[in-house]
Amino acid sequence: MGTFGIVGELQGPLWFRKVVYSERKTDEVHLEWSNNHTVVINEHQVNLLLEKSWIPQ
Repeated sequence: MGTFGIVGELQGPLWFRKVVYSERKTDEVHLEWSNNHTVVINEHQVNLLLEKSWIPQ
């Protein structure tokens, strides 16, 4: 049995990618845009303009 989860990435220039959201052991996604730079993923608000990511420990 493998690991499953959700990963949200922003694609940058060339081959660069930034992980902005990561959640393990989840197989369902509820996504809603609050405004042009904020998204709510599984009840966790992620501001895409900030340098921080939402990754549970």
